[in-house]
Amino acid sequence: MFKKMLSLSVCLLTVQSSFAQERFQAWNPLDPNQPANIEFEQRRRYEELFDSKARQMLRRHELRSQIQIQQVDEVSTPLIIKNETFTQKRFEEITHPSYQHPGNAAVFLLFRLPNRFRTGDKPSNSVSFTSTAANTMIHPAVLEKHNGDSRYQYVDHLGNMNELSLSLGDEVQQIQLSLRVLDVAGSSKNNLMLYPVSDKVIEKIHQWNGHNDPYARKEAGLDRVVVDLRDTDGNSMHLSDGETYVLPLVVDYSVFKKLFQSDKQLLTVNAGVQAQAPVSQTFNQAGVGTYANLSFTRKVAREWLLNFALGLGTNLQKNLSGGYKPYDGNVDVSFNSNISIGLTRVDQDLKGKTSLVAFGTQYSSVLDEQDYVENNQGRFINRQSRYAMFRPDRRFGVALVRENQDLIIQLQVAEDYIDSKNKMNGLNHEDFQVSIRVSKKI
Repeated sequence: MFKKMLSLSVCLLTVQSSFAQERFQAWNPLDPNQPANIEFEQRRRYEELFDSKARQMLRRHELRSQIQIQQVDEVSTPLIIKNETFTQKRFEEITHPSYQHPGNAAVFLLFRLPNRFRTGDKPSNSVSFTSTAANTMIHPAVLEKHNGDSRYQYVDHLGNMNELSLSLGDEVQQIQLSLRVLDVAGSSKNNLMLYPVSDKVIEKIHQWNGHNDPYARKEAGLDRVVVDLRDTDGNSMHLSDGETYVLPLVVDYSVFKKLFQSDKQLLTVNAGVQAQAPVSQTFNQAGVGTYANLSFTRKVAREWLLNFALGLGTNLQKNLSGGYKPYDGNVDVSFNSNISIGLTRVDQDLKGKTSLVAFGTQYSSVLDEQDYVENNQGRFINRQSRYAMFRPDRRFGVALVRENQDLIIQLQVAEDYIDSKNKMNGLNHEDFQVSIRVSKKI
């Protein structure tokens, strides 16, 4: 029995050894054609490919994360820092409104040097064109002096003054040369610039305010051109409808200086001298003058600036070749004063700004009322005619100024005013004024 069991065990071991040998030969890793090795190689390649794609995917996710982090770092997270830098740049570039008082279109005011009130804080290189239109209505009046001399005046017309200026400067100083002409008309039919100041428009406005023809324009007749002036020496001046008159050339030299500058505030002064030389017989006044303008601007919000300005000027004029003189004596001495408040919004890209400026101006009277016989005429329009020569010319107005890198465009309207004692509060040198100024930087 034992022998049989031993023989059976030997047979099983022999069979098992033979099967194992065959199995070892089937799993031989050196044989690439065996199915097990083929399956193993395919699995290995798949795992390598999967691992490669997974790594690439992870790498892409990592790169995306880095880019997002950079973007957040540059745009989102340091946005406050970036805004602070932007605001600081604003602080460093605080500027005044680029406002300049335009010329006049009234005969009496054109006898004098222009008002050089401006709020700019630095010199400019530019070519500028200014067109100013105004309505003048001064009824006939005889002004008698205590010594027996007398004057006569009667003015009723629309005036359009056009000025071409060339300004050249450096960091501190500027020189400006201006050529001016005056067009005289009775109506606005040939000049749209005159329409807002025409008799018809002004009287419609008076009617809306409850006043019917307060200056007797309708009574005297609309669309008239009358310029009849005579001085105490008998010299006269007459202007004709549709005529163009060349006004004296004006040369202006000014300097700009910063008195104080901080993160939020800017204080500057602009001072200068000007002179005019006549080029025609009608307006033959020569003159010299000086002026000073003080401007203060403060940052009040992220994109908003508030400006205050004061200006003073003194001028002397004299006729060179006879003719009508609006003044008594040998020389006309005049003064002008100005005040303004402005609000400026700066563009976000710092390439432009828009300003709204409200202002008041005053020109000194032409004659001294104490030298003349007291008024005994009761009608308002007669008193107003005397006031035109004896009272200071005061006016208030607003200007809209738009500036970019190449142009400055200024639109302005103004109304005259005397005081609360008078019915209509106006001398009517310029009953209503509109002005357009365009400057091209060069």
